[in-house]
Amino acid sequence: MADETQRPYKMLYFENQEVNGKKQSGKFKPLRVRFLYPSIESIPLGRTHLQKYGNNGRFARILCLNNGKPKAELSKDNCPLCKASSYDIPSNKYYAFVEDLNDGSALKLLEFNWGLGKQLDEIAEIKGRPLHDLVFTLSKKGEKLDTSYTPILEDTSKFDVAEYLGLLGLEDFPQLTGIDHVPILQLTEEQIVNFLKGIYPWASKDGGDYKKRTVLGGVTVTVRGAQTAIVDEEEDDVVDEVDDFEATNDRPSPTGFF
Repeated sequence: MADETQRPYKMLYFENQEVNGKKQSGKFKPLRVRFLYPSIESIPLGRTHLQKYGNNGRFARILCLNNGKPKAELSKDNCPLCKASSYDIPSNKYYAFVEDLNDGSALKLLEFNWGLGKQLDEIAEIKGRPLHDLVFTLSKKGEKLDTSYTPILEDTSKFDVAEYLGLLGLEDFPQLTGIDHVPILQLTEEQIVNFLKGIYPWASKDGGDYKKRTVLGGVTVTVRGAQTAIVDEEEDDVVDEVDDFEATNDRPSPTGFF
């Protein structure tokens, strides 16, 4: 596993507010971020499953085999993960690299729903500025289907994304999808079936046990001159897969899809 300090980014989550050490249901700490894209249409959008695996409480995001299909063609029969899930087919979510202004301008990856994306798009349009020139405070309230997100514009200033990434030792955003050491696994139907059996795409068989490889599998990023594997995050709280609605009309441009 890569050293925690060598990762080029982490996932960014809304964390529950706490009172006397107890998490408050439906109440979350706000995020203060800058989206590193010129527009919402530039942000990757896709359907993913959050799938638990192994015995250590880990979760992996896996691209749904319904991803990219028209609404009329969506079916649980298309994807083994949809069949195995107690949830409905996952809704489209955005996956955006952001500057986390609550954490020293660290690079983070944020998952958010179509509804929040539409609000951000409208604010950028009103301001007549690229999305990356805007700083937002994002709030989240509620639970599951009763969840609401509100973006509050805090600042408007010209921002050079390439310069920001260069200071991190990156020429471009890290790879989002692939087979190993990426935030979203893009697997074939056979690989998904094997995953559900505990046979993972990054594993090699040794004495009947499937163990995680220590090699990079060809998927690397360059950070300060060193090759660094992107590994799965351990999560204390499972992200709800039902806190979104499915867009039916006025859909975002498909150019941002995986």
